[in-house]
Parts: sequence; structure tokens; C-alpha cells
Amino acid sequence: MDYQLLKINNVTKLCDDRIIQDKKGNILDIQWFDFQLHILCDLIDVPIFNNTFCPEAYHEATPKPIESNYLNTFTRNQIFRELKEKFGSSMKDKIEIVTIPLDKTNQHLEKLENTGFSNFKIYKLFKPILNKDNKTHIIPISHTDGTIVSEIYYTDDKSILDKIEKHSRPDDQLYNVDLVDEESESDDDDETKEGASSSSAITLGEDANCLKFGKLIWTRNSCYADSPIFLLFLRMFQNPTGTLARNILESYITVDSVNDKRCFIENADGTGYTAENNAKSVEILNRIRIKFRELFEKFKKGTDTNIEELRAIFKECRGVTTGKWSGGVIQDSDEFLLDLFRILQIKYPPENSNMSRTNRFTEYFFSKDNSELDLINKMIREYGDSNFNTFKSGIGKPLYDDRRETINNNQVDVQYLDIQYISIINKFIFHTDIKQYIHSPSDLAAIHQNKTYFHDILQRQFKKKDRAHLERIIKSKSINIMDILDVKNDVNTTEPTDSGIETYHMKDPNYEFNEDNTKFFKKDEPEKLLELGELGDKGFRQVLKIEHAELDNQSEDIFIFLRKLIGNDQLVPLKIDNIEEISVDGTIYKLNGLVYWKNNHYMTMFKCHNNWYKFDDGPGTGPNIELIGSFQHLMNYENNIIKKNTTIYHYVRQ
Repeated sequence: MDYQLLKINNVTKLCDDRIIQDKKGNILDIQWFDFQLHILCDLIDVPIFNNTFCPEAYHEATPKPIESNYLNTFTRNQIFRELKEKFGSSMKDKIEIVTIPLDKTNQHLEKLENTGFSNFKIYKLFKPILNKDNKTHIIPISHTDGTIVSEIYYTDDKSILDKIEKHSRPDDQLYNVDLVDEESESDDDDETKEGASSSSAITLGEDANCLKFGKLIWTRNSCYADSPIFLLFLRMFQNPTGTLARNILESYITVDSVNDKRCFIENADGTGYTAENNAKSVEILNRIRIKFRELFEKFKKGTDTNIEELRAIFKECRGVTTGKWSGGVIQDSDEFLLDLFRILQIKYPPENSNMSRTNRFTEYFFSKDNSELDLINKMIREYGDSNFNTFKSGIGKPLYDDRRETINNNQVDVQYLDIQYISIINKFIFHTDIKQYIHSPSDLAAIHQNKTYFHDILQRQFKKKDRAHLERIIKSKSINIMDILDVKNDVNTTEPTDSGIETYHMKDPNYEFNEDNTKFFKKDEPEKLLELGELGDKGFRQVLKIEHAELDNQSEDIFIFLRKLIGNDQLVPLKIDNIEEISVDGTIYKLNGLVYWKNNHYMTMFKCHNNWYKFDDGPGTGPNIELIGSFQHLMNYENNIIKKNTTIYHYVRQ
């Protein structure tokens, strides 16, 4: 049979006059219902009422009979044709898809989400019931009191689940992929129950498309690359019109558009590598891009493959970073993904001195003459730079000597936070009871060394008598991922560099230093060099800088990288909780997937429909995708391993 699919707000379901049921006669939530389509058409100004479809007998003189379903309101098929006429359609095999442009729905998001046009407001407050007439019209009946639901039909408020859980059926599944399994089409048999006519009822089995994605096969320790690549493929599949997918799938790199990524060629004298010219680099990078697309097509078709051909092109590109992806040594998954962003020309905020790339970046500069410097260093030493949250004294005076904020207003595909393990440790210490066991260096020095020990996980010295308390806290406590989003890094520039160059900071935007910070000049008089003794209040000798990278809500995708690995085989097993969603400038981002580490092996967890699945490229056993279950199942999986061992989080904007 042929299917008509209607995609609204990135949710795709069937749209025609047939009623889709399971073998027990339950009406499945893989189809758009009449009341939903009526609300949609009203919001986007698509007419669904025409007297030409109403028989002449049913006009003012002879109104239609009570409870008759023969209306001059369009049927679902007619609504589909109206939407097709207005917005066009595409064909995939025997499946016709109409997509409502996002610019037509963005202004009505709250209303649409409450009506079921959402990936995340998924809990139905109603059960679909056939009306009493000719069994082609669905009405929403409240789970709790049996009345027709007239306002909100769906919700993401988990507090009401207890009220509707006993009335919910596991057969009612959300349908949100652009594929329909034709093998699950029902024969018109006796199992079609009363409440649906044999001509309008179709039986679909449990959707298994989440298990049918093509898998990447482990080769030469490729799990560190296979796992994040699978995440990108999933996002490209789920959101093909998003900025991330379009950038990768619809464009090519040119000499004029290439970012700072360069490939390398071996010097003729064998003394290392030199960057290729732009044209040669672009040629190699485009071949990587094409190969990546080919792998994605296999992913969509359900074909298993490996990244060896991709690795061969990485080898051609060479370089300290990219060249090592071609080898067989296990690497860091987060480092690979960051380089892949550059290779694929993913747009992210401009580089700064920090590893993170966010649309807001603030630097606080401190001079060697700062009267508060001792206090600031004490605070950083005792509480960690990650928890340094005040930049003003008790009387409101700034503690810093200068502040510089950079805001990126250009469109980006992704933002990401790159968080070092020491920041994670400091956050954990000062957001749990461990903080009460922290002692100053002077206090610890006064204690005999056989009464103290260095904690490998917490990277600090503690009293031996507190060991049991510390281990109990580490085992039982966790911190909120929102605390992780607010990290700061300190850069100590007290000591001159190996070349003897000291660090200076220019406050006056009209001036800048020469390359070795030995003189300065006015920007419009570069030939006139001035001595540092003439600097005055234009700048100062810098001894400390604190950097603060902050996310905003301008990108669809956000990645959080946790550098939890210390060495090749030791991980900081501190638990991060409340990861299902994050709030950025008042906008909710939902967790879409993650990469975690176990015994020198990386694997992926990903969300498909309403469930979580695991992808494992399968060294020794073969690649596999398996169902994990609900978000709570994910959090409980293998003794909370997701809380402890996740290194990459991927969030998408709602």
C-alpha cells in the first residue's frame, strides 16, 4: 500500500482517511487525528471548509442529521491534498511526504506542542476514540474523567503521569521517522475489532526502525571515532533540514570558504611537515566530506560498514592531529569529534584562548599591582577557578583591572563547552560535603606526612582519617549538569616565558603591543614605537586572567565535552546527574545522545522515538544496536555508568 506522511515541527505521522489500529483494535498514535489537523490548519490559515463537498440536501432548509459525520469540513485526505497544493511534496518509494515549513509554525510552537506536534511533549492526556457515526472520525476522550478534551492534548509535565498511567497503553506509540515498515501492514482478517471497519483499519506491528540503522564496524580501535560519528549520523537523519545536516550534505568547500583547517605535506628534506596550499587542502577535505556522506547513506539504508576508507584520507591530510586518526591506537573520542568539526567545516563560534567555542566569552584581567590579588589567588587555590563566582569586593568595587566580553552574532551550527577534568573535580568538591574535608596547604604541612595522602580522583591532599568519608561521598553523591555549564578557567601569567617575554594587557583599544611585548604603538602610527615606561593607564603587566565561556540559545545543537580521562586508562568516576535537559537563556535543550567510556572502549547511547538505545561497534562480537528503554532505564544502566563515564553529551534545542 501507499502511505501519505505529513511532517510538522519535525514530527512525521501518517495522514489519510484510514484508521490505524493494532490487532487488538487499539487506535495507534502513529497518525494525525482530525482535531490536530483542524488546529494546525486554523493556525497556518489553510481553509478546510467548502460547501461544494456538502450534499444539496444538507443546507439551511434541511440541516444534516444529528451525529452524522458527513460534513462540509474536509476529510484527512482532503486536508493532505490542500497542504500538498500549498507546500508541495516529495516521494520516497511509495511514500509521499508533505513538510510544513518551520517558518509557518515557529510562531505557534506552544499551541502545536500542546496538540502533539512535538517530539517531547509526548504524554497523551487523552485516548483516541472512534465517534458513533461511520467510524472515520477520532475524538479525544480524557483518560481521567471520560470527557472530551478541549484544551491541552499532550504534555511534558511528568507530575501528571501518575494520573494517567493506569489508563495508558504501551501500544500507543509516537511515530517520528520518515519511514513506514510495509511488512507490518495487516491483512483484513478477523482480528480487526469492533470499532473500526475492515476497509479502514490497518495493523502495524511495533516499529523497529530504531534498530535498523546501519552500524559502523570496529576496526583497529576505531570505537573512539565510530561512536561520535554515529551521533552525527543520527542527528542528520532526525533533522535533515537543520543547519548541521545542511552544512555537511548540501555544500562543498572552496578556497574562499575553507576555515583554518589545513592538510600537510612532508618536507623534501624530511624535517617534518609543511601546510599544503589552500587548493590542495580543500581538495583533500572535500574528499573526506564526500566519503562521510557515503557512510551516512549506508547508515540510512541499514548497511553495516567501517571507516577504513575515511581513515585513508585522514592519512593523506596528515598533521599532528588529523594524521593520528589513521592509525590503530585508541584515541580520545572528544578530541576526534572536535577535529572532525573542523574537517567538515562545521560552523562554530570563533576561536579564543579557551578550548570551548561559545557565542559569549568573557575575560577578566588582573595586574601585578592589583591590591586584591592575594585574596583572589587564595579563593582560586581553596575553591578552584571553576567556582570563582564573584568579581566584586564587598563595597561593589571590581576586583579585576579590565574586563573584555566577546559576543558572536554570526550564525553557527554548533556551540560546545570543553571542560577539563580539574574543573569537574572542583565542581564536585564544592557542590558536595567533600568541601568540609578541604584543608589549606599550610594546615596540611603542619600534619605529619604519614597522616595525609593524595587522592587520585580528587587530585588533592587529604587526612587519612577522612578516607572512608570521602569514598562514601564519591559513591553516593552526584552534581547537576547545570553546575558543569558554569565553569571558569584561570591563566597564571606571573612568570615570564622561556624567551623572557612578560605578559602585558592593553586596556586602550587605540593601542597594541609589538610581537614580543617589549614596546607598544598607536594603531594609526605603527611605525612609532613607544617604550613600556610610557604605558601609563593604557595597559598593565598582567599576572592573572580568568576566562568564562558561556552558551547562548542561538544554535540548534550544543555539545558538552568532559575531559574525564586522566592518562590512557584512568577515568574520573564522579557522577553527573540531571542530564535529560539543560536550560540556556531560558530555552530548553534536550539530551539527544551521548558517548561513554568503559574499559578502554567507547560506546553511544541515543534517543529514538521515546526510548533510549545503545550502539556498540562490537570489537570481537560484531556491531549491535540494543534497546535500553526509558530515560530512567538509561540512568540505571550498568550501575549508573552513564552518570560516571560519559565524555560527550549532545543536546538539541526545543
